[in-house]
Amino acid sequence: MHAPDSPKGTGLSPHQVRLSPAEDMMCEIQEAFDGDSVSAVIARVRGCVEEEPLRTALSRLQLRHPKLRARIFKTDDGHRCYEVSTTPQPIPIEITDCETENLAWQAETYRAVSAKMNLATGPLARLHVLRNRSRGICDIILVMSHAISDAVCIFAGLHDLLEFYEEAEHGGMLPAVASLPLVVVSRAPVPESFLQRLAVIVRMVWNRRGGRRGNWVALPQSQQPPAAPLMDRTVLSEQENADLEQRCCEEGTTMSGILFAAGIFALTDIMPDQEMQLRCRVSIDIRRSLNGPAGPVNPHDLGCFISGYKKIMTVGRQQMIWDVGREIFDELIDFMKVGGPQILFNMARFANRKMFMKIPKRDTLMVIALKPSGIRSKYGSLMVEECSTFAKNDKLGPSLVVSGLTINNRLCVSVLGAGVPEEFWRRYQKAVHDRLRTVVTRPVAQDLPNLSIIG
Repeated sequence: MHAPDSPKGTGLSPHQVRLSPAEDMMCEIQEAFDGDSVSAVIARVRGCVEEEPLRTALSRLQLRHPKLRARIFKTDDGHRCYEVSTTPQPIPIEITDCETENLAWQAETYRAVSAKMNLATGPLARLHVLRNRSRGICDIILVMSHAISDAVCIFAGLHDLLEFYEEAEHGGMLPAVASLPLVVVSRAPVPESFLQRLAVIVRMVWNRRGGRRGNWVALPQSQQPPAAPLMDRTVLSEQENADLEQRCCEEGTTMSGILFAAGIFALTDIMPDQEMQLRCRVSIDIRRSLNGPAGPVNPHDLGCFISGYKKIMTVGRQQMIWDVGREIFDELIDFMKVGGPQILFNMARFANRKMFMKIPKRDTLMVIALKPSGIRSKYGSLMVEECSTFAKNDKLGPSLVVSGLTINNRLCVSVLGAGVPEEFWRRYQKAVHDRLRTVVTRPVAQDLPNLSIIG
């Protein structure tokens, strides 16, 4: 689909555009599960954010991105559509001044993503800021509905916001903002080979069958909500990050591969007595294979342009960690060569609320590895030091997420838990960090259970 349009006979105006199946699926999850899938990017900056230039920057961000000027409504036939307003409601801002030694960014992020977001009225984003003037630091928390953002473009939104802030901070006459097109892609191109398509579909059906049987290790479930959200991050130095990237290249794998290996190894450390059959998931950015109004969809186009890969694997005999990393990388490449991510993207049209209810338990582990392009170290008076992402995930069952974001040549590793006991999560996040530090500091490969996994 080269441009969004208003199909003939639907009664839609030029300002009304039907959501893609993937975006519609995210809305369904958000409405069915009390706001689950609302996402945030959290940036720790050195410097103090001021309200006036921030409000100017946020209004200019809305001018640039039409989905930030939109609401989502249902037509009489049940289809969800964007309606872009020429006079949108401003994106809400909360700035909280804190003088405590540590900013409670975890709790504030959870509060920000948990606040109700009315899709029918918009706006589909909000902004929270924690500010400590005495220390000269702030946490910027940009929240968006998953219908209009994924783990790639939410960073583009952060970059645009900080650029507009820098312009507003300098003062003077601001240049006009050119609006980007509203990009909706209803279908991804798939391989012409029937056998390739069939092989991908058979693999997906097999994984879905295994998912319905639910015969993978269930994470322990918390009996009561935790006192604080289960999320934390650690940051590798530039040298540690460079060493890890070089080692991954030498060993024929990627950062996602080694993050997945560390995540699995950590799980076997804290659940050593169980036979480990795990269901894992990885997100795959497919923008370059999708067509927008001006060619391939790019990171600045807001929307949900991701697919993924799921697999149930059994932990068996001991194997070397870099062998696992290579296996992950090789299987992912094979899946992408036959158009697996695109076929899965197209299958979002068959998703519905009943389907989500049939899955007996969540994936054991999800791993995200990103190197967001465009994020600079300095925007005017603000210096970006750390970043992490978070998605509300309360109602769909226990889950673990290991997220690695390389910002300004430093790897920020976040470990998130949902629905698991706090003590279990704390042991797991420590084990992840310990295993990752071991890989960074020791050139000798470590033992790791043998698995068949993609990450």
